[in-house]
Amino acid sequence: MELNEKKTSILIVEDDKLIFKSLKRSLENLNYTVFQQVKTGEETLSLIEKFLPNLILMDINLAGKIDGIETAKFIKNKIDVPIIYLTGDSDEGTLVRAKSTGPFGYILKPYDIGDIRASIEIALYKHKIDKKLIESERKYRLLFEKMDSGVGLFEIVKKDNSNQFEIKILEINNSMKKIFNVDKSIIGEKLSELVPNSIVNWLQNYQKINSEKNIKSLTTYSSTLEKWLEMTVYKTDLNQFSFIINDISQKIHSEESMRLKDSAIESSISAVVIAEMDGSITYVNRSFLDIWGYSQESEVVGENISYFWDFSLEFAEKGDSFASAHLNGDFLAVKKNGDKFSTKVLASLIPDNDGNPRYITLSSVDITETILMENEIMKISEQERQFIGQDLHDGLGQKLTGISFLTEALTQSMLVKNYPEVSDLQEIKKFVDESIEHTRKISKGLCPVNLENYGVITALEELIYETSKVYGIKITFEKKGNFEMENIVVATNLYYIVREAINNSIKHGKASLISIKIVSNYLGIKLSVSDNGVGIDIEKKSNNIGIGIRNMNHRTNLIGGELNIYGKRNGFVVKLFIEKKKLIVNPLLTRIDL
Repeated sequence: MELNEKKTSILIVEDDKLIFKSLKRSLENLNYTVFQQVKTGEETLSLIEKFLPNLILMDINLAGKIDGIETAKFIKNKIDVPIIYLTGDSDEGTLVRAKSTGPFGYILKPYDIGDIRASIEIALYKHKIDKKLIESERKYRLLFEKMDSGVGLFEIVKKDNSNQFEIKILEINNSMKKIFNVDKSIIGEKLSELVPNSIVNWLQNYQKINSEKNIKSLTTYSSTLEKWLEMTVYKTDLNQFSFIINDISQKIHSEESMRLKDSAIESSISAVVIAEMDGSITYVNRSFLDIWGYSQESEVVGENISYFWDFSLEFAEKGDSFASAHLNGDFLAVKKNGDKFSTKVLASLIPDNDGNPRYITLSSVDITETILMENEIMKISEQERQFIGQDLHDGLGQKLTGISFLTEALTQSMLVKNYPEVSDLQEIKKFVDESIEHTRKISKGLCPVNLENYGVITALEELIYETSKVYGIKITFEKKGNFEMENIVVATNLYYIVREAINNSIKHGKASLISIKIVSNYLGIKLSVSDNGVGIDIEKKSNNIGIGIRNMNHRTNLIGGELNIYGKRNGFVVKLFIEKKKLIVNPLLTRIDL
């Protein structure tokens, strides 16, 4: 046999030398390995961990203070080894004591070597099977206790001879204890001590109608536990069943949260688009369909987002990649019928589990009406400024000039006649002249650019001259190209952006040199304002600086330009670009190509 081929080792505990030698010889003839003779229980315990035999033949009546049965008890606490008793006693008391140690055999003297061999092989086989069962039980127990799901085994106990029954708890794992907030003392109690009555009733009803091993499931909310529970129950025996239970509260809440988010996205007034990183659309909400003029989502899904927006400029600057392109801002969009309109787009990337971009989402609104309104408000505002400035210059300014002339004439007349009030009249003329100059400056501030008379370049040259004169700093001005423009809105805002940039350089940058460059070509107008000041930390800007930058950004957005501001250590830089098409009469309307 296979065990014999592996030379099974046997320890014989026998105080009779003749019996030991006879038994040893017989076993060695059967190809077993036999250790030296051990006569007492004490000697056995001292050598057992040295020998580590595969099996022990133990005489019950031994010399020494402890007999074979007591020795076997001590051995079981040291190692796991099958023991077969050899004895000449067959009284009931000895048998009872021997059985309590769980022996693998019990052979009465005198014995037959054939019986001993059979007992040895059966004991070795049974011990091997028992070890596998114990290991299997250990693994099962470990799995049972470590499961995230709550698992329990229950017994159906009938009450007397009636059809009534109750359910008792046989075993539950740690997860179920945690779900129901109980400990191991619950074992043996009624099921009603563990779960809410609603679940008990459902389980009892299940037992009544299911005599076979059917599997049933239930999802319910326990107000007592304030948890959502999902249960699966199945019969394991005629009077036993098991159920698996999971706390799915978080799952339910997540699903509800997702449902609310989906509902919010679907009902949002903003168009929402989700696309693969190559631009292929996977989802659009109802607002997108309504704004772009589609009736079915299937008309859009699978198409590339570039079919609905013009992102060509972004890809030209950043490369043909949705991951690198900056898709936040105002973009031209195309409806199903081919009409173009302007949208404001906010884009973001959704990463996968490894943090790599997986999807791109776009949220967009139609800003056509907003642009038209801004354009109209700005036109009216600039017209009002022009009217007020012109009225101050032509109305109040002319009247004050007339008063100045009359005062001068009266002064000369009074000088000839030597009136003593001449000095008072001269003081009045001085105040009138100052009022004229003040009125002229107010008028100039309200209407800095007169396109018909001198244009934006002349206005900038006057600004540079006046600023240099007042603050005593050097300002260089370099211009190239044709700056004739018919749009007073663009010209005026361009002027104010330059003035704000100069103001920041002087007041916050403490600059002594400011350089202004403006170039006009077939692409549009490029403006650059830089200085040699201390620079401005854009991230830590003060409120005053922040207001100035916000003003420049606001004016740039109004005329559809692109503004970049850098707060370098050795100076402050403002760069502005305005496309050629924005320089016509209605610059904002060109953003939607009306």
